[in-house]
Amino acid sequence: MRIELHCLMCGDVVGVIEDRKIVRPARAGSVRYDGRKLTCGRCGSGLIPGDEVREPEGWREGPEPHLA
Repeated sequence: MRIELHCLMCGDVVGVIEDRKIVRPARAGSVRYDGRKLTCGRCGSGLIPGDEVREPEGWREGPEPHLA
């Protein structure tokens, strides 16, 4: 499961949280972490969870194997 992270002040989608543990920034510098909290890389405001991003079944496995 992936959940979007939104900036509270500017509304920018700064990244996603995967499996409730891994933060993936949308672009370099879009998320700051100071050891205690995540903040927006653009304005410095706090982040809030947004919409759940649903991927097609099997998206982590990669391409289908080719038969020779």
